[in-house]
Amino acid sequence: MSCSTVRRCFLAITILAIVLSLAPAQFLKKASNRTNVALIGHIGAIGALPNYDKILDLSRRELLEDGTLGDDFDIEIISRNGCGEAFEGVAAAADLYHIEHVTTFLGPYCNGGKCSETLPVATMANFWNIPIIAYMATSNALSNKKIYKTLIRTSLRTINTIAESTAAFIKHYKWKKVSLVSNVGAAAFEKLTALEPVLKRHGVVVTRKILFDETATVQDMLSSGQLDEIRYNSRVVVVMFSSTRDLTATFRQATAKYGMTEAEYVFIFPWLQENANGASPFVGSDSESLTKVKQTYSNCILIDDMNGFDDRMITPFVERLNSIGLDEKDIDLMNIYGYIALFDALKMFATAGRKVLNQTGNITSVGDGKLMWNAMRRMTIQGKSPSLLNQLLSGS
Repeated sequence: MSCSTVRRCFLAITILAIVLSLAPAQFLKKASNRTNVALIGHIGAIGALPNYDKILDLSRRELLEDGTLGDDFDIEIISRNGCGEAFEGVAAAADLYHIEHVTTFLGPYCNGGKCSETLPVATMANFWNIPIIAYMATSNALSNKKIYKTLIRTSLRTINTIAESTAAFIKHYKWKKVSLVSNVGAAAFEKLTALEPVLKRHGVVVTRKILFDETATVQDMLSSGQLDEIRYNSRVVVVMFSSTRDLTATFRQATAKYGMTEAEYVFIFPWLQENANGASPFVGSDSESLTKVKQTYSNCILIDDMNGFDDRMITPFVERLNSIGLDEKDIDLMNIYGYIALFDALKMFATAGRKVLNQTGNITSVGDGKLMWNAMRRMTIQGKSPSLLNQLLSGS
């Protein structure tokens, strides 16, 4: 994240804290009058995860059926939209806490690039000591538990995990030199700054770092002279564009026209979905996926930490959606990962909440951020994400 973005984040926090601390008392009314309820503030994004509310309802219904939720412990959810250029999610978080009196945050949905709302919201959650469950978060900065003491991630994917996977693959084939290709921008910069030290630790030298403009065309790449930098300095090329505007297909067309064939060069594409953009190229119908992969990634290497997001998991999940009247056309199938992460995030919170409630006998303990964090990081749940347990045990 750039310094200017960080300053904007914390300026937003400061302004909101000052303004909302002056809010009249008559506005501080709880959204729920029930005494057995944990009130969750969900911060989503306009246009992201259509019918997400029904996914949350499905998760809650299953929690009621298995006894995790009941007469002594239930959940209510208030949703707000964020993920805009003006850090609307930060304002939404302040509103949810001060006006609606939520005791937990779910989200924000966005977390990287121009829309890094998770960082300031997690900082506020730590100050207020309430749990925050980030179901789409990938930023390495969030692993700092000195700052984000009440945050749990269920995303399974982080920039660091994909960097470690990429470095391990390169080391396995005993390649010693690589070029890095990315684009200008905060999200891309964070990926590169995570990857470079991992490569160095594995004894891999970065010979060139090539950055293209976010609006670059095939012709721009050809005429920039930067492809020559790659050609004369390495045969292994690691390509990590941001998901703000994926330039992968553009780059592949440019290298093909420039005569950089797969027989001479190894192209490695580490894949990390951050928001709605940047979905894995393997997501979609079989024919669509096969055609896209063949056209863009023929004879290339894709490193995708999908963690088992295949038909064995997706098909049963879609069948569950059918039980509440949803089918594939009612959701964004390209972002099925987001739905499953959201489903599991609510289930994880409720399971931890039940554990804490049983220990303390006090429903307000479910809103104790540090207490809930300790409960969640050592917890086993049967979620839809096959390796969710590993992420929770890491306490990240």
